[in-house]
Amino acid sequence: MAERKIEVLNPVGEVEVKARKLAPRPQSLQGLTLGVLDNSKHNADHFLLRAGQRLKEKLGLKEIIVRRKSNPSLPAPQEIKAELSSCNLLITAFGD
Repeated sequence: MAERKIEVLNPVGEVEVKARKLAPRPQSLQGLTLGVLDNSKHNADHFLLRAGQRLKEKLGLKEIIVRRKSNPSLPAPQEIKAELSSCNLLITAFGD
C-alpha cells in the first residue's frame, strides 16, 4: 500500500493589536449631547430610546440625536456618521 501524507492545517490566525488610549471621559453628562445609533434590528430602537431618555432625565443631557441605519449588516452611511460626530457621546446596541 502506498504511503499517504496528511496535511494538517492550523486555523488559528495571528492578530496584531495596537495599544490605543481611551477617549477622555467627561466628569459629568450635564449639558452634553448624546448620539443614538439604531442599527435597525428588531427592538433595538425601544431599548436605545429608553436608555437615552433615562440618561437625559437622570444626568441632565442637553439633547439626544437619534439616527437609524437602514440595514443592520451594513456600516452606517457617511451622512449619519457626520451627524453623530458632533455628539459628545454615542450609544448603539443590537436587538432581536
